[in-house]
Amino acid sequence: GDCADMDISSLIDEGYLTDDDEDTVKNFMFVALKNMWRAEMIEMPKSCSSDASSECTIKCKKEHEQFLKEWESQLVDVMGFSIDDWSNATLYELADDVLCDHAFWPGDHLEAASPVEASFWPIHPTLDRLLQYKALVQPFTSHSWADLDDSEEYCSSTDSSDCYGHHPYDLTFWKTTISDDSGSFTSSYRTNEEVRVSLNPIGGDYSMPYIYDNFDWDHCANSDHSFKVVG
Repeated sequence: GDCADMDISSLIDEGYLTDDDEDTVKNFMFVALKNMWRAEMIEMPKSCSSDASSECTIKCKKEHEQFLKEWESQLVDVMGFSIDDWSNATLYELADDVLCDHAFWPGDHLEAASPVEASFWPIHPTLDRLLQYKALVQPFTSHSWADLDDSEEYCSSTDSSDCYGHHPYDLTFWKTTISDDSGSFTSSYRTNEEVRVSLNPIGGDYSMPYIYDNFDWDHCANSDHSFKVVG
């Protein structure tokens, strides 16, 4: 399923939404999907198979007393709709049209929706390679995390998360394999700062279990974008 499967024609015919509103719904559903999941108002399938279409859908907790309130927030605060004259039945109708029991996969390269899109996954090793290349040809002048004041935060979801995962001392979600002082490789949870130090190819701190054999990007050279040769 995708945005093309959404059908809100009945609400357009009834005058609640316009054709332009349909585009707005499609453009901002990835935000609403994420927010509804964070609010625990929807459940995503844990796994799917090619022949299990009914199980591979979004399940809405419409019986929850906060469901409509959270859904209204997405329509007003995220999509910018005016819904003062909407009944609860209309709100549920739109939820059924675009969200509940839909196999919806946003695939946007933005925020929490990114991993849904397959082309997202090569990005991290590519940036890792570019980061190491930059360290070799033009290192960062500072490796310190931003020194934020009381009015600033590392993320937008501060009320529920305290920006966990964004600080230098926060542990990464996955274990990282690096070498210790004896040269043995061990796998454990590391802080963001420990991982970044381990990725630095200069200064003698590099301790990852892999080394890039080159920093050549032929497709860039073919577009007349050349990189300084290192190594």
